[in-house]
Amino acid sequence: GILGAANIAPMALIFPARKMEDVVVAAVAARSFKKAQTFAKKYGIETVHENYNDLLDDDSIDVIYNPLPNGMHAFWTIEALKRGKHVLCEKPLASNADEVRAMIKAAAENKPKDGRKEGLLLVEAFHYRFHPLAREISRLVKSGVIGEVSHIEANFEIPWPFPPKSDIRFDMNGSNSELAGGSLMDAGCYAVNVMRLATDGKEPSEISTSKIIESYKGIDQSADAQFDFENGMTARIKCAFRAWGLKVPKLKVEATKFNLYVYNYLAPFVYHRLELTNRETMEKVVQNFYEGGASTYEYQLRAFVGALRGDRASMELCDFAGSPEDALKNMTIIDKIYEKAGLKPRSGKPIETL
Repeated sequence: GILGAANIAPMALIFPARKMEDVVVAAVAARSFKKAQTFAKKYGIETVHENYNDLLDDDSIDVIYNPLPNGMHAFWTIEALKRGKHVLCEKPLASNADEVRAMIKAAAENKPKDGRKEGLLLVEAFHYRFHPLAREISRLVKSGVIGEVSHIEANFEIPWPFPPKSDIRFDMNGSNSELAGGSLMDAGCYAVNVMRLATDGKEPSEISTSKIIESYKGIDQSADAQFDFENGMTARIKCAFRAWGLKVPKLKVEATKFNLYVYNYLAPFVYHRLELTNRETMEKVVQNFYEGGASTYEYQLRAFVGALRGDRASMELCDFAGSPEDALKNMTIIDKIYEKAGLKPRSGKPIETL
């Protein structure tokens, strides 16, 4: 079942589900029943519920996909977990680290209605991490092939005029703080995440600088943060809404043996390039990892379903790509970036467990 008639839902769930015989998108609910009906008719969804609670109470539904605004992730995901539903929740998993802790607690304390012996499955939908490209980035760092990493840079800057300031990502012209919008939340969470992918599990010891430009009070249009690590490594992330020019998401890693450059880590199924440059000879090797051309979203859904079925490789991939424990680490850094800039972490729809 889908919570909300979100624009991302077709690409992230509906289209990949059509390629899988054992997955049925059976129901949807939205703020507006009429909007939900229109959405269901367009995408061939059989059941339309009057509201979110009715969808969560539907005993025929095993899994909930939550693509609601950031500020509604924690509240409605916890409600789903309380009803024994597994949840694939869009990134960022919550509005702040405390909400992630509450979600982890709810997943641990409630039992799946389908009797899954491993318990409830809660996964953050960082779709790019399910693609072979992300796993190769991790392998190159962890194996020591590129040597000792000294500096990392990552960006995700969405070009002007997107999103419009009336969009939920701008809290609808800054009018609804419970939506927990902002460039750091919606785009920067990717940059922070891919930066962390290249650190071999090391987390920043300090945020040395954090510069945030707000469009409205509490709603950032851009962010630029730099990090220090205990081993001397440094990193920088940049993100923005309505940026000038086309700025494809990129990852740059400087290391002692090779420099690693990844062009379009975010949507590698469209196009990507991984470059390894030998620091001594300056010889460059270019690689691609299309492997049949499946989208990141298809990889994600297949892994999620496989994990529900008890497939060990799928469970390991879900842990690597979107475990709630990793989401907590990502969200903690995002909170600290806001705090370093003199701002408060975001907050969403209040949840009783906080």
